[in-house]
Amino acid sequence: MAVHFPQGGEKLQEAFYIFQELGEKYGATPLLLNGQAAALIQQGKYEDADGPLQRALEKDPNSPATLINCIAVAQGTGKPQEVHTRSPALAQGVSCSAELVMCLPALRPG
Repeated sequence: MAVHFPQGGEKLQEAFYIFQELGEKYGATPLLLNGQAAALIQQGKYEDADGPLQRALEKDPNSPATLINCIAVAQGTGKPQEVHTRSPALAQGVSCSAELVMCLPALRPG
Protein backbone atom coordinates (compact mmCIF):
# COMPACT_ATOMS: atom_id res chain seq x y z
CA MET A 1 0.00 0.00 0.00
CA ALA A 2 1.47 3.29 -1.07
CA VAL A 3 -0.27 6.13 0.70
CA HIS A 4 0.19 9.69 -0.48
CA PHE A 5 -1.42 12.56 1.37
CA PRO A 6 -1.56 15.62 -0.93
CA GLN A 7 -2.63 17.94 1.89
CA GLY A 8 -0.68 18.37 5.09
CA GLY A 9 -1.28 19.66 8.58
CA GLU A 10 -4.70 18.95 10.01
CA LYS A 11 -5.59 16.56 7.17
CA LEU A 12 -2.63 14.36 8.03
CA GLN A 13 -3.61 14.26 11.69
CA GLU A 14 -7.20 13.51 10.68
CA ALA A 15 -6.01 10.66 8.45
CA PHE A 16 -4.01 9.22 11.35
CA TYR A 17 -7.09 9.29 13.61
CA ILE A 18 -9.23 7.66 10.92
CA PHE A 19 -6.76 4.78 10.53
CA GLN A 20 -6.57 4.49 14.32
CA GLU A 21 -10.37 4.39 14.72
CA LEU A 22 -10.72 1.78 12.00
CA GLY A 23 -8.09 -0.33 13.73
CA GLU A 24 -9.91 -0.08 17.04
CA LYS A 25 -13.23 -0.92 15.43
CA TYR A 26 -12.17 -3.74 13.08
CA GLY A 27 -8.79 -4.82 14.43
CA ALA A 28 -5.37 -3.44 13.65
CA THR A 29 -4.34 -4.98 10.34
CA PRO A 30 -0.97 -4.36 8.70
CA LEU A 31 -2.78 -2.18 6.14
CA LEU A 32 -4.31 0.07 8.81
CA LEU A 33 -1.08 0.19 10.82
CA ASN A 34 0.80 1.23 7.69
CA GLY A 35 -1.79 3.94 7.09
CA GLN A 36 -1.16 5.27 10.59
CA ALA A 37 2.58 5.15 10.05
CA ALA A 38 2.35 6.83 6.64
CA ALA A 39 0.36 9.73 8.12
CA LEU A 40 2.98 10.13 10.85
CA ILE A 41 5.87 9.89 8.39
CA GLN A 42 4.32 12.62 6.25
CA GLN A 43 4.20 14.81 9.36
CA GLY A 44 7.87 14.12 10.06
CA LYS A 45 6.98 12.15 13.22
CA TYR A 46 9.34 9.29 12.44
CA GLU A 47 9.79 8.11 16.03
CA ASP A 48 6.00 7.93 16.50
CA ALA A 49 5.63 5.98 13.25
CA ASP A 50 7.92 3.26 14.55
CA GLY A 51 5.29 1.82 16.94
CA PRO A 52 2.62 1.05 14.33
CA LEU A 53 5.29 -0.31 12.00
CA GLN A 54 6.64 -2.68 14.64
CA ARG A 55 3.10 -3.98 15.25
CA ALA A 56 2.61 -4.38 11.48
CA LEU A 57 5.89 -6.33 11.26
CA GLU A 58 4.71 -8.64 14.04
CA LYS A 59 1.56 -9.39 12.04
CA ASP A 60 3.28 -9.71 8.65
CA PRO A 61 7.09 -9.54 8.62
CA ASN A 62 7.20 -9.79 4.82
CA SER A 63 4.83 -6.95 3.96
CA PRO A 64 6.51 -4.80 1.30
CA ALA A 65 4.59 -1.70 2.42
CA THR A 66 5.72 -2.15 6.01
CA LEU A 67 9.31 -2.73 4.95
CA ILE A 68 9.32 0.39 2.76
CA ASN A 69 7.83 2.46 5.58
CA CYS A 70 10.50 1.08 7.93
CA ILE A 71 13.13 2.30 5.50
CA ALA A 72 11.50 5.75 5.43
CA VAL A 73 11.51 5.87 9.25
CA ALA A 74 15.12 4.70 9.43
CA GLN A 75 16.21 7.35 6.95
CA GLY A 76 14.16 10.02 8.68
CA THR A 77 15.75 9.22 12.02
CA GLY A 78 19.21 8.82 10.53
CA LYS A 79 19.45 5.16 11.53
CA PRO A 80 19.21 3.22 8.24
CA GLN A 81 21.37 0.32 9.44
CA GLU A 82 18.80 -0.39 12.16
CA VAL A 83 16.22 -1.53 9.60
CA HIS A 84 18.25 -4.59 8.63
CA THR A 85 18.66 -5.73 12.23
CA ARG A 86 14.98 -5.22 13.10
CA SER A 87 13.58 -6.78 9.96
CA PRO A 88 14.74 -10.29 9.06
CA ALA A 89 12.78 -10.04 5.81
CA LEU A 90 14.90 -7.11 4.64
CA ALA A 91 18.08 -8.86 5.70
CA GLN A 92 17.04 -11.82 3.54
CA GLY A 93 16.35 -9.56 0.55
CA VAL A 94 12.59 -9.77 0.23
CA SER A 95 11.57 -8.48 -3.17
CA CYS A 96 9.24 -5.49 -3.08
CA SER A 97 6.78 -4.49 -5.75
CA ALA A 98 8.13 -2.15 -8.42
CA GLU A 99 5.68 0.60 -7.40
CA LEU A 100 7.09 0.72 -3.87
CA VAL A 101 10.72 0.45 -4.91
CA MET A 102 10.27 3.37 -7.33
CA CYS A 103 9.32 5.51 -4.31
CA LEU A 104 12.65 4.92 -2.57
CA PRO A 105 14.54 7.83 -4.17
CA ALA A 106 11.82 10.20 -2.92
CA LEU A 107 12.38 8.96 0.62
CA ARG A 108 16.02 9.97 0.71
CA PRO A 109 16.56 13.04 2.87
CA GLY A 110 18.12 16.19 1.49
